[in-house]
Amino acid sequence: MPASTTELDLILNRMRGIAAPAFDAQIALYNGDPLGAGTELSGNGYGRYDPADADWTAPAAGTPNGRMIENDGEWLFGEATADWIAADYFAVVDGSGAVRYSDTLSSAITVLSGNRARIPAGAIRIRIGDAA
Repeated sequence: MPASTTELDLILNRMRGIAAPAFDAQIALYNGDPLGAGTELSGNGYGRYDPADADWTAPAAGTPNGRMIENDGEWLFGEATADWIAADYFAVVDGSGAVRYSDTLSSAITVLSGNRARIPAGAIRIRIGDAA
């Protein structure tokens, strides 16, 4: 999972003794790569998912190495008031909307009017330290 330059700088600055404040992680859905030319979904009832701290597993061993957390249960976005464009990426964003991490979804999500985007347990994984 690619980390943004912003996030990498914060991790490295912690090693330099510069505090990296915690942030309220929100999950955003994107059409295309958020760290490239991707566009966050908008309108038609779309809103970011704001997980509670308990919605994540405790850090555990990642594969092939490193550490990871993942969503601990199914996450439901708000109800679509009209069809959404397909989402093929997700991003962890902070309160200002800055992308901290992003990755592809295991399969694209298309939400039709009256339905909700569903993210199954374990589908959102944040990995740090995995070998490339």
